[in-house]
Amino acid sequence: GFMRASGATSLWEQWTRDGEMNSHNHAMFAGAVSCFFTHLAGIRPAADGYSRVLVKPCFPKGLDSVEATIELPCGRFAVSWRRRGEDVDYRLSAPEDARIEFDLPQGCNLIREGGRLEETEVQVKKERTLKS
Repeated sequence: GFMRASGATSLWEQWTRDGEMNSHNHAMFAGAVSCFFTHLAGIRPAADGYSRVLVKPCFPKGLDSVEATIELPCGRFAVSWRRRGEDVDYRLSAPEDARIEFDLPQGCNLIREGGRLEETEVQVKKERTLKS
Protein backbone atom coordinates (compact mmCIF):
# COMPACT_ATOMS: atom_id res chain seq x y z
CA GLY A 1 0.00 0.00 0.00
CA PHE A 2 2.73 2.50 0.89
CA MET A 3 4.53 2.27 -2.47
CA ARG A 4 1.30 2.66 -4.41
CA ALA A 5 0.16 5.56 -2.20
CA SER A 6 3.53 7.18 -2.93
CA GLY A 7 2.90 7.04 -6.67
CA ALA A 8 4.77 3.80 -7.47
CA THR A 9 3.84 1.94 -10.64
CA SER A 10 6.26 -0.92 -9.93
CA LEU A 11 7.94 -2.47 -6.89
CA TRP A 12 10.81 -0.40 -5.49
CA GLU A 13 14.25 -1.75 -4.61
CA GLN A 14 13.79 -0.77 -0.96
CA TRP A 15 10.84 -0.51 1.39
CA THR A 16 11.08 3.25 2.05
CA ARG A 17 11.57 6.43 0.02
CA ASP A 18 14.49 7.48 2.24
CA GLY A 19 18.08 7.13 1.13
CA GLU A 20 19.57 7.01 -2.31
CA MET A 21 17.73 4.79 -4.70
CA ASN A 22 19.27 4.12 -8.10
CA SER A 23 16.11 2.61 -9.50
CA HIS A 24 12.45 2.70 -8.62
CA ASN A 25 11.89 -0.60 -10.46
CA HIS A 26 13.73 -3.53 -8.96
CA ALA A 27 13.12 -7.26 -9.22
CA MET A 28 14.30 -8.11 -5.69
CA PHE A 29 10.75 -7.97 -4.28
CA ALA A 30 8.98 -8.80 -7.54
CA GLY A 31 9.14 -12.61 -7.55
CA ALA A 32 5.53 -12.93 -6.45
CA VAL A 33 4.38 -10.79 -9.37
CA SER A 34 4.87 -13.64 -11.85
CA CYS A 35 1.78 -15.41 -10.43
CA PHE A 36 -0.34 -12.48 -11.64
CA PHE A 37 0.53 -13.45 -15.22
CA THR A 38 0.63 -17.24 -14.84
CA HIS A 39 -2.42 -17.70 -12.59
CA LEU A 40 -4.72 -14.66 -12.62
CA ALA A 41 -4.20 -13.80 -16.31
CA GLY A 42 -3.51 -17.48 -17.06
CA ILE A 43 -0.61 -17.12 -19.51
CA ARG A 44 1.81 -20.03 -19.05
CA PRO A 45 4.42 -21.75 -21.22
CA ALA A 46 3.14 -24.96 -22.82
CA ALA A 47 6.58 -25.60 -24.36
CA ASP A 48 10.11 -24.30 -23.94
CA GLY A 49 10.54 -20.63 -24.76
CA TYR A 50 6.78 -20.10 -25.02
CA SER A 51 6.81 -21.72 -28.49
CA ARG A 52 3.31 -22.82 -27.41
CA VAL A 53 1.30 -20.89 -24.84
CA LEU A 54 -1.18 -22.39 -22.39
CA VAL A 55 -4.05 -20.14 -21.36
CA LYS A 56 -5.34 -21.45 -18.02
CA PRO A 57 -6.59 -18.61 -15.79
CA CYS A 58 -7.78 -18.80 -12.20
CA PHE A 59 -10.87 -16.89 -11.08
CA PRO A 60 -10.61 -16.45 -7.29
CA LYS A 61 -13.64 -15.43 -5.26
CA GLY A 62 -13.69 -11.72 -4.47
CA LEU A 63 -11.82 -10.74 -7.63
CA ASP A 64 -14.15 -9.40 -10.32
CA SER A 65 -11.72 -8.47 -13.09
CA VAL A 66 -8.11 -8.73 -14.28
CA GLU A 67 -6.12 -7.00 -17.02
CA ALA A 68 -2.56 -7.94 -17.99
CA THR A 69 -0.17 -7.44 -20.87
CA ILE A 70 3.05 -9.39 -21.26
CA GLU A 71 5.77 -9.48 -23.92
CA LEU A 72 6.75 -13.04 -24.79
CA PRO A 73 9.28 -14.32 -27.34
CA CYS A 74 6.35 -14.95 -29.72
CA GLY A 75 4.94 -11.43 -29.22
CA ARG A 76 2.60 -9.42 -27.02
CA PHE A 77 -0.28 -11.06 -25.19
CA ALA A 78 -3.03 -8.91 -23.69
CA VAL A 79 -5.61 -10.48 -21.40
CA SER A 80 -8.64 -9.14 -19.60
CA TRP A 81 -11.42 -10.93 -17.84
CA ARG A 82 -14.51 -9.72 -16.04
CA ARG A 83 -17.23 -11.49 -14.12
CA ARG A 84 -20.71 -11.24 -15.61
CA GLY A 85 -23.13 -12.83 -13.18
CA GLU A 86 -22.22 -16.52 -12.93
CA ASP A 87 -20.04 -16.37 -16.06
CA VAL A 88 -16.71 -14.78 -16.93
CA ASP A 89 -15.84 -13.05 -20.19
CA TYR A 90 -12.16 -13.77 -20.99
CA ARG A 91 -10.59 -11.63 -23.73
CA LEU A 92 -7.24 -12.56 -25.25
CA SER A 93 -5.30 -10.62 -27.86
CA ALA A 94 -2.34 -12.56 -29.24
CA PRO A 95 0.00 -12.48 -32.24
CA GLU A 96 -1.49 -14.11 -35.34
CA ASP A 97 1.17 -16.82 -35.47
CA ALA A 98 1.09 -17.70 -31.75
CA ARG A 99 0.29 -21.34 -30.97
CA ILE A 100 -2.21 -21.36 -28.11
CA GLU A 101 -3.84 -24.08 -26.03
CA PHE A 102 -6.83 -23.22 -23.84
CA ASP A 103 -7.89 -24.77 -20.54
CA LEU A 104 -10.96 -22.78 -19.62
CA PRO A 105 -13.70 -23.83 -17.19
CA GLN A 106 -17.39 -24.05 -17.99
CA GLY A 107 -18.97 -20.60 -17.82
CA CYS A 108 -15.91 -18.90 -19.28
CA ASN A 109 -16.72 -17.14 -22.55
CA LEU A 110 -13.63 -16.84 -24.76
CA ILE A 111 -13.26 -13.72 -26.89
CA ARG A 112 -10.12 -14.31 -28.94
CA GLU A 113 -8.20 -11.95 -31.22
CA GLY A 114 -5.29 -13.52 -33.09
CA GLY A 115 -3.39 -16.73 -32.50
CA ARG A 116 -3.99 -20.16 -33.99
CA LEU A 117 -6.08 -22.85 -32.40
CA GLU A 118 -5.34 -26.34 -33.67
CA GLU A 119 -8.35 -28.64 -34.04
CA THR A 120 -6.82 -31.18 -31.66
CA GLU A 121 -6.62 -28.65 -28.83
CA VAL A 122 -9.44 -28.53 -26.30
CA GLN A 123 -10.94 -25.09 -25.70
CA VAL A 124 -13.14 -25.83 -22.70
CA LYS A 125 -12.47 -28.41 -20.01
CA LYS A 126 -15.92 -29.58 -18.90
CA GLU A 127 -14.68 -31.07 -15.64
CA ARG A 128 -13.36 -27.69 -14.48
CA THR A 129 -15.83 -25.09 -13.23
CA LEU A 130 -15.50 -21.44 -12.24
CA LYS A 131 -16.06 -22.47 -8.63
CA SER A 132 -13.21 -25.03 -8.55
